[in-house]
Amino acid sequence: MKLLKYSLFFALLIIITGCKLSMTDTGAVPPGEHFLELYSHTTQTSVSRLKVRGDILFSLETIGLVAYDASTSNGLTLMGYYPLIADCFDISGDFAYLGGENLTILNISDPFNIIEVSNNSFGRISDIIVSGQLAFIADVDFGYRILDVTNDNAVYETAFGCTAVGTRRIELEYPYLLGIYPDGVWISDIHDPYNPVEIGEFPLSYGVSLAVNANYLYALTESRLLAVDISNPSTPTQIGAFSFWIDNQDIQLYGTQAIIVTSGELIAIDISNPGSLKEIDRFYINNSTITSLTMCANDIYTAEGVNGIRLVRYWSN
Repeated sequence: MKLLKYSLFFALLIIITGCKLSMTDTGAVPPGEHFLELYSHTTQTSVSRLKVRGDILFSLETIGLVAYDASTSNGLTLMGYYPLIADCFDISGDFAYLGGENLTILNISDPFNIIEVSNNSFGRISDIIVSGQLAFIADVDFGYRILDVTNDNAVYETAFGCTAVGTRRIELEYPYLLGIYPDGVWISDIHDPYNPVEIGEFPLSYGVSLAVNANYLYALTESRLLAVDISNPSTPTQIGAFSFWIDNQDIQLYGTQAIIVTSGELIAIDISNPGSLKEIDRFYINNSTITSLTMCANDIYTAEGVNGIRLVRYWSN
């Protein structure tokens, strides 16, 4: 029964993410451990964000958006890149949406020949999520904006909302959009993308990143992970917390666990009971500073600035 449960879980991950479950090449994680490093890839320039699309890893680097063949667990092979400066990006279909001082849309259908489609100005963008025909962007100076990207050559703004300055990351849990900034988390109802309404606020200190799973928000600050009940989004309520010693950088959910990136380690937290968060395991990375992560099934890719990209396999057993 347990094997069937995990098989169904991994199958769902593959369907949702388009990732292949990595179970070959380098053997299993040692008994009693959960993390296994497969390789570290040195890049020519600093790495800040990562996204996986099938067998291709897209890396946002100082040089621009770089595409790597990630089809094996033996290492990455350069495919192509497009030179530009950006701070964040998302991928939808054959297009990459990159934000920074501008919103740049690239056609990535051929990763060996990435082509610019359009360049648009919509404030200073710190994060972006593309869902269907809409793009949700975090504006460093003014909360968020909602864009219609039906026509990539004629992107237009449908609405803007929230006046929180310094929004760092956003998460979409339809019909709600949530954003974290240094002093808290805001929650907006965006079921009508032309008339979004801010409906909730959760105060905190030193907000860094966030993840959402149904009725629960996991807000990451520089030193804590906070579990917040948002079943009533107008009155978010903290129900659990976990403290760290090292500065936190990013978070991603993996089933009933949260994978936390600190400046020098990966930490797995059991969130099956949001009111009682517990550490499962941690993986130390020496002489490197991790800034973000992305997961493809049970493979964790970490962006480590000038130290490049690392692939770590994770098992939840």
